Amino acid sequence: MDLRDVPAPDLEDPLFQPYWAGAAEGKLVLPRCSGCERVNWPPRSVCPHCRSTESAWAEHQPHGTLFSWTVVGRATAPGYHEVPYAVGIVALDDAPVRLMGTIVGAEPSALVMDMPMSARFAPAGSSPEFTLVQWEPTADLSATPTNPGS
Repeated sequence: MDLRDVPAPDLEDPLFQPYWAGAAEGKLVLPRCSGCERVNWPPRSVCPHCRSTESAWAEHQPHGTLFSWTVVGRATAPGYHEVPYAVGIVALDDAPVRLMGTIVGAEPSALVMDMPMSARFAPAGSSPEFTLVQWEPTADLSATPTNPGS
């Protein structure tokens, strides 16, 4: 994938700016409500659980398990010309949230439910501050569950 063509989001959007700044430093940072202590993703100006308007951003471990994925077979987005590729939803190990991103380092046919994943921080777009969070199978594939459908 040639990520130079991926259009950058608004990196100064106050709801997402800490996320993008953390990603640029190779860190996964997410907002935690100051009222009820729940991690909320995507970030919101008001907590959907307790209605607090206060939150603090904290670094999280960039590891999780593959919850779901889809295989993209037709190039339709700038920067994503090489098909097929997979887009996955990863359930984090240390927070009750799921994050979406492209999956790299594995053929789409090799993906299985609950596969251990690690975040990979990839520079993208024309802005040096824009870094995508992608997901790749964790190096220790001996812990990968077997696919019950195979």
